[in-house]
Amino acid sequence: MERSNRRRLSVRTILAVVGALALGTQLVIGFQIAPAAARTAVDRPPKPSPHVTHHDNHGLHGRIVPGKTHDYLRPNTRPRGSNQASQQTPPPTADDDLAYQGGPVMQAPTTYLIFWAPGAAVISDATRQLEEQFLTDLGGSYYGILGQYYDYNQDGTPDPIQALTHFGGAWTDSTNTYPHAGTADEPLTDSDIQDEVVRAINANPAWAGPGLSTLYEVVVGQGVEFCGTGSGCTTDTLCAYHGHFTDAGADVIYANDGNQAGRNGCGGLGSGTSPNDADADADVSVLSHETFEAISNPLWDSDPAWNVPSGKNHEGDEIGDLCNSQFGNPAADGTNLTLGGHRYRVQEEWSNREAQVDPTADYAGCYLASGALQPSDAESDYAACSQNTLTRNDDGSTDEVALPFSINFFSKTFSSLWVNNNGNVTFDGPQWIYTPYGLQATNHEIIAPFFADVDTRDLGSNVVTYGGDTAHDGRPAYFCVDWVDVGYYGSHSDRLNSFQLLLIDRSAEAGGVPGDFDIVFNYDKIQWETGDASGGVGGLGGNAATAGYSNGTNAALELPGSGTTRAFNDLGTFLDDGAYSLTQSSLGSSSPGRYIFPVRNATSIVAGTIEGVITTDLVSRY
Repeated sequence: MERSNRRRLSVRTILAVVGALALGTQLVIGFQIAPAAARTAVDRPPKPSPHVTHHDNHGLHGRIVPGKTHDYLRPNTRPRGSNQASQQTPPPTADDDLAYQGGPVMQAPTTYLIFWAPGAAVISDATRQLEEQFLTDLGGSYYGILGQYYDYNQDGTPDPIQALTHFGGAWTDSTNTYPHAGTADEPLTDSDIQDEVVRAINANPAWAGPGLSTLYEVVVGQGVEFCGTGSGCTTDTLCAYHGHFTDAGADVIYANDGNQAGRNGCGGLGSGTSPNDADADADVSVLSHETFEAISNPLWDSDPAWNVPSGKNHEGDEIGDLCNSQFGNPAADGTNLTLGGHRYRVQEEWSNREAQVDPTADYAGCYLASGALQPSDAESDYAACSQNTLTRNDDGSTDEVALPFSINFFSKTFSSLWVNNNGNVTFDGPQWIYTPYGLQATNHEIIAPFFADVDTRDLGSNVVTYGGDTAHDGRPAYFCVDWVDVGYYGSHSDRLNSFQLLLIDRSAEAGGVPGDFDIVFNYDKIQWETGDASGGVGGLGGNAATAGYSNGTNAALELPGSGTTRAFNDLGTFLDDGAYSLTQSSLGSSSPGRYIFPVRNATSIVAGTIEGVITTDLVSRY
């Protein structure tokens, strides 16, 4: 079933909006501009030493108390022994919304992959690489769906699932043979999978120990058959499952993601074009399904958190089950999700919030908020984003970089800029400053999609890349900076942010004049807000990031939530689960995480107001 993806446009501004909103071909917007106060330059002080966090491993000893599994079944099937009157259940509506059952959720889990392929068993390189890449990229508006689900703090206040997960690494087991043949006559059992999880933990002493902050995911060889603990086997209805068991008093949360090569009906294989390898894309879709369910309902049978309550058509189903086989409207190449600049095809997940948009519609809550990076369907259109590299550093900058076109920014023409590691570009020289200042009180000429203490020295962080291109083949000239999967000071990569700045030449458009351009901020995931040297701990608190721009004299704009942290307002952050979430809101675009600021005929900027015209094709352009 093809459906239009619903995008909820949520524009928040701390500045007064002037001008009229009109239906039709154009939307006129305006922002009040605050006077910019002078700022005295200071010498660069020594930076404080970073916090160091030590992790203890809690190894297992092989004593297992078995649990049951929550099974992912092929579409339009029900578990054997189900109390459903028919194998065919109606599609879910808002009446099937997930309800909180009182159990714990997983907060900011570290996820590990266990590739179990002894002897002649095969796990393709494409599957290995794509699954590792997906768990590294996981975050942003897609993962933010989980932020509406919660458990409770000790003081009785709700504790929403944090928009944060971390890929801890992968281990390949090619030596321990399968205890059962893995054939239709002798499938692997869940006990076999649990034993393999224990072996993996004991073989990797650096891994985080079991508990509600750790998820272990097993992938088996192609064509290997297995069974859950009650509802089916891969020879009939089963695709994958998640579960938990107890070892030495610890809850071990795990999933058996199987291997979807050749399994039609599991992970969308055979349902359309795939952007990568078809089998690997199906494997990632199943991996996504089980990851979301394990996080929102880890102790599903003994102490459940989020599922469909009894008495409903889909009772017992979880966040992934309700959207099994739903992929929305993929692009021509099969892509329906972009994370970290990479393309994926994954099933949608259930959002109670989205279900309220049209409560009686089939699959009303199935939702997939794609990341905002890579604004064109053709990645090659913006290939220059990775043309140049700013080497690993803390507080560094490029040399002066020439723009492929000139911009008129507050009646001043610029043809070059400096790219600064700390989430901004400047026009008046390089900037090393790491603690963000208010953009409405600065003497710097700056455009800052995320001004904070970016630190790319740790190998778990990517580096900053940048570049530009002239107009050709009907596409305007542009300049781009990517901060994709970047860490924070000092040398931390446990939380990663992905965001982008685009400057687009618009001088050749109808009515355009030299210097007309768009400022575009794109946000894919925001997991941290502060570096250690700015009062933060673990990427949170202290003097948090600001976002916006300033001409350094008399005009500036800040996005709402700038400089606000959890320490001052639990709801007021840029984080993916915050009230001012950069990945959840948008401006001038139907895509969450995209903010478009047109700068037109800068000589018309008078009386403290910027006015611009956003035409309807601007939305489709991005």
